[in-house]
Amino acid sequence: MNWHVAPMARLTLALLAGILLGEKMGNQALSVLAGLFGMALFLRFLRYKNKIQRLRKWSGLPLLCLFMGLGYARFHFSLPQNQADHYVHFVEKQPQLAYGKVLSSAAGAKSQRLVLRLKAMKHGGKWERVQGKIMLYFKLAEAPRLPQPGQTMYFQGEIQDLFPLLNPAAFDYSTWLRHKGIHRQVFVRPGAWQKAALSPPPFWFFQSQQRCQATLRRHLGQGQVFAVGSALILGVRSDIDDDLQTAYSQTGAVHVLSVSGLHVGVLALAVRYLLAFLPARWRRSWASALLECLVIWAFALVSGGAAATLRAALMYSFLIIGRALLRDSSIWNSLAASAFLLLCWDPHLCFDLGFQLSYLAMAGILATYESIYQLWEPPNATFDYAWKLSALGMAAQVGAGPLSVFHFHQFPWLFAVSGLVAVPLSGLALLLGMGLMALDGMGILATYVAWVLHGCIDLLNRVLLLLDGLPYSVWAGIHWSAGVCLAFYAMVFGLFWGLKKQKPRYVLGALALLLVFGGIRFWNLNQLQNQAQVTIYYCRNGALADFFYRGKRLSLVETDEKSERFAALNWRCKAQSWSQLSMPFQHDFYFESDLFKKGAYFQLGEIGLGIFDFRLAPAPNLARCQWIWLRHAQGWSDLPALGPGQALLLDDSSPWYWRAKVKTACAENDLVCHDLSEQGAWMHTLKLPTQ
Repeated sequence: MNWHVAPMARLTLALLAGILLGEKMGNQALSVLAGLFGMALFLRFLRYKNKIQRLRKWSGLPLLCLFMGLGYARFHFSLPQNQADHYVHFVEKQPQLAYGKVLSSAAGAKSQRLVLRLKAMKHGGKWERVQGKIMLYFKLAEAPRLPQPGQTMYFQGEIQDLFPLLNPAAFDYSTWLRHKGIHRQVFVRPGAWQKAALSPPPFWFFQSQQRCQATLRRHLGQGQVFAVGSALILGVRSDIDDDLQTAYSQTGAVHVLSVSGLHVGVLALAVRYLLAFLPARWRRSWASALLECLVIWAFALVSGGAAATLRAALMYSFLIIGRALLRDSSIWNSLAASAFLLLCWDPHLCFDLGFQLSYLAMAGILATYESIYQLWEPPNATFDYAWKLSALGMAAQVGAGPLSVFHFHQFPWLFAVSGLVAVPLSGLALLLGMGLMALDGMGILATYVAWVLHGCIDLLNRVLLLLDGLPYSVWAGIHWSAGVCLAFYAMVFGLFWGLKKQKPRYVLGALALLLVFGGIRFWNLNQLQNQAQVTIYYCRNGALADFFYRGKRLSLVETDEKSERFAALNWRCKAQSWSQLSMPFQHDFYFESDLFKKGAYFQLGEIGLGIFDFRLAPAPNLARCQWIWLRHAQGWSDLPALGPGQALLLDDSSPWYWRAKVKTACAENDLVCHDLSEQGAWMHTLKLPTQ
């Protein structure tokens, strides 16, 4: 990338640095920004006072510092505590009446979720004008009667804090919601809400999405072909089952299920092809450019307006406008300008994983595609097409792969093979879907298009399921820290830059980083040989415990697979165990004389843990237990008599009101009580003798 033809790249990086400073340092970032700005002004003064030519390249530092300040200010004033009319300042410890507009609606396993933008709230007996987003939960039975996005409603309920993170290294759902602008939640009781009498109609793009979904359902049926078609064409992924979702993820084709740059690019090319039939002077007119932009943005909004879709829509809009002005712009500049505008609109977008992966994948393509493509010269057009798709997938993985491994702890080895199928078939499915929407109601023609679309999506599903079933198709269980992820990007950059510019020191630096990776991995594995750890997770309506011993893992499981994965996956990857075994809680195990389970008793080094589960018998010997894990207890008669040095471990298998009384009694008697549903996972680490 040439910095001189992409000035927006520097400004965007400065804006992003200011946002990150605001997130990590808060108000202390002001002193850092002031210091940087003072240093930049001093360097500029030296440059012009003493005519020091070496300082010429630093002349733009004051401007970059100003844009860092802009990023910090935009982030600072987006926080609720810095907005006087945000609803968090009016929350009371009792049910409150509020009014707002529905922004989105989604069905969960047990509830219907609505995101509301509040407009007014009753506080201290009078209505206050407020702002901010809030999450509402309703019973699934009420879903058909709830307002749709764009409509307004009243509700009454107790406004609660978001759920805290309860398991180590797990996905922090509350932080994710905060970056979406959602800071509180309400569980609305049946009948404690009402649609506003003068509610406006639903958003036009939501209505359009619903009509398009109805068209797909009518022609494709209710199966997984419809579910994938809805995701490919409209960005709605809620109907895809877990097995098929896993197949797309583990073959590296999950990106086609999210409407992104690939879909917007296919649509833009299709629109450009249709406009090619117009006279040349019309194709270069502003009316043509406006029509292209309108089609792209309408598709972006109807498909949900995800960060990756907005990025692609903005980029193509810049290119279309540049073509209308008869000017060629740097693609790097367009990429940076789109990020700059999106971050000015919502500074929290930089914490959105879709935003990060989209821009990193695009940067990887722009930076490395040509170098990868030139590694081989295909003998004919067919091989050339396949090699271009493979090189495109490899370039995208260079940019987005390390971050994807950091978050998802796996790497799909077959991404290049799946791309040969997924990219052309998903593009064809998008065009056929658009054609089906246009031809709906035209009898045999629409039926024929739907038949081809059904076959296209069914073939895509079957191929990816076949690839997913191959052995060693995915490298799973990878744990990278944030530092390792950044170092890997530095290594990749050094390798490509050194080979492209023929600078051996960059290549040697990349190889040195690779050796450091190997050394860190070897040290971590050696450390695992000398320790054991017990982790009892919070698992809603279930129980889950992991025993890590000299690099091995044994899991006691009493929950479903999805809940187990959500609670423990990241922590297990961090533990880097290479041998795993899962069994029910009733089974026994033996590692060493001081690390075993027999019946309902665990020996964990110097600590004895007993499970008092009132569905099972017999209970362990209370005198041997330092920690007592109570499960399915109902009353005071179920509470064992605790002695000195003994502590209680509770979970949500017992009623919440009973747990509250037990915790109060423990506090009054100076006894330790750990509630998994409030304090999170319980962990105990043992140091083992060196082998």
